[in-house]
Amino acid sequence: MGLNSPTFCASRARYHDLYLGLKTDPDGPDEPLPLAWIRRHCPFMAHELRRQGRLCPADRESSG
Repeated sequence: MGLNSPTFCASRARYHDLYLGLKTDPDGPDEPLPLAWIRRHCPFMAHELRRQGRLCPADRESSG
């Protein structure tokens, strides 16, 4: 499986939405996932969120 396989693409999209607090998953949490959780469980996503400038404002300020 490559990084662009449908399974990985769907997982990345889900984590992105959960981090930003988008209610695209009816089984998802009520609150956005913290960046620390994303870093621990899917470090590639944390790196990509930072690289693409998609961190939440509070995480941009705290991550320097």
